[in-house]
Amino acid sequence: MTRFLRSDLHAPTGVNFGFYSDPEMDKLLAAAQAAFDPKERDAALAKVHTKMVDDALFVWVVHDVAPRAMSKKVKGFVQSRNWFQSLSPVYMDK
Repeated sequence: MTRFLRSDLHAPTGVNFGFYSDPEMDKLLAAAQAAFDPKERDAALAKVHTKMVDDALFVWVVHDVAPRAMSKKVKGFVQSRNWFQSLSPVYMDK
């Protein structure tokens, strides 16, 4: 999580490609990095995760090697022949 969230890891020094910058998140990440006790570290990372979800920083999609549309309501899904699956044409029929 650190590489995508730390303010100082945006391009060209890192992969924070969205240029996300939040001083509170930087403090939470620093606390997690400095925690050597597993319970303390887990608690710090839980705060990082909570903030990520609450701030809706990412669209969470399951990464699967063979995604399928499992409902007849799903329209526009075309099975990919390689590792890249485009979900652009997918929609739900009412």
